[in-house]
Amino acid sequence: MPSDDEIKTKLTEKSATRSAETQSNSAANGALSSLQNSVSGLRMILDQAETYIYIKDTRGCYTYVNQRVQDLFGTSLENIIGRDSSAFFDLELLNELMPSDCRVIEQGEMMAREERAMIRSTGETRIYWVVKRPLRSDHGQIIGMCEVSTDITERKRADEKLQHNNDRLSLAIRAAGVGIWDWDIVQDTLICDDQMFALYGITRDQFSDAYNAWREGVHPEDLEKANQEIQMALRGEKDFDTEFRIRWTDGTIRNIRALASVTRDASGQPLRMIGTNWDITRLKQEDEFTLLAATIYQSSSEAIMVTNENNLITAINPAFT
Repeated sequence: MPSDDEIKTKLTEKSATRSAETQSNSAANGALSSLQNSVSGLRMILDQAETYIYIKDTRGCYTYVNQRVQDLFGTSLENIIGRDSSAFFDLELLNELMPSDCRVIEQGEMMAREERAMIRSTGETRIYWVVKRPLRSDHGQIIGMCEVSTDITERKRADEKLQHNNDRLSLAIRAAGVGIWDWDIVQDTLICDDQMFALYGITRDQFSDAYNAWREGVHPEDLEKANQEIQMALRGEKDFDTEFRIRWTDGTIRNIRALASVTRDASGQPLRMIGTNWDITRLKQEDEFTLLAATIYQSSSEAIMVTNENNLITAINPAFT
């Protein structure tokens, strides 16, 4: 029979073993609990994200989707996992999207692109900015893909509306013969649209993109006044609203009307000046002709009488009396 000392030793060893096992189990349980908490926290973060996040296996079946995707599909996580996109998207549009999934899963490419998709649960077509990445095992083997999609539908609609308005504005500007210019005062660069070049009788290649290039086109007799009005506008003394003549390279003289606004920094220093030019030569000629006719009418020694369509006298010049 074992002695008392031997029995005590064995009992002590068993107790130590049980204690070690208890500590090991406790540590394992603690690690598992910590991992579960981390996963739970990560899921909570992903569920609160404003983007649509999901993971697919190599067959294209969903293995994870966040809450936003569940809301989009109008169903629970349990009804999504294990199914592919054909259950949730319009098949015609889906056929356009599948090749990109294949390139990610089969070739390991990362893709970022704009995609359109019709959601079956709502029947609405939405536009997304999509980033797709392959998922790899520890050995580098592709085991699926992860996608993060951002709904840009409203932004695209706003962009399209803005573009539509810009197109209409551009059409109106071209029809009116208005040129637009933008002078970066700090960098001393002048950007003009095509109508500005037409107004000044030059091509884009003949323009040096600088303030001095505009000066070269202004008639020498009007340059000082035009420049003074620009400086006054930059100092904030008056709005830039003026008229001046320009001289084309072939000697042709045209009359220009100019308006502009000045953008300033927080301290009031001018940063840029944006304005318009349009040709008023014909108006000037008509004004001059009208003035000439009025002068002749008033100073003529011949009696002049003006009647309307009913032969009623509407005006007479001084010689008539």
